[in-house]
Amino acid sequence: MEDSTALVPLPAPVSAALAPAAQRAQEYFRAAQAENTRRAYASDWKHFSAWCRTAGQGSLPAAPETVVLYLSTLAETAKVSTLTRRISAICQAHQAAGLETPTATSWSAN
Repeated sequence: MEDSTALVPLPAPVSAALAPAAQRAQEYFRAAQAENTRRAYASDWKHFSAWCRTAGQGSLPAAPETVVLYLSTLAETAKVSTLTRRISAICQAHQAAGLETPTATSWSAN
């Protein structure tokens, strides 16, 4: 059964030496957020990942331009609060994976 509160899978493969650290990271993540928040972020991450697959873009790590395109597409039908939560979920997923978040990058169209 899939864990509905897992935001992002751990990088594979995790060596046996890193398994205890990976387990602690999951425990810290769970303790840091309410269950409803984890569920919402997991759902948001699943939506973003599916969009990336359909669009032929990488989700982890995601390029800032990919996030901009995703949000631009989503903005056609979603509320600002949904867009804000999706940005948070993308940021959290990258942080959980130990990656720089694409949501903190300044981006401008030239």
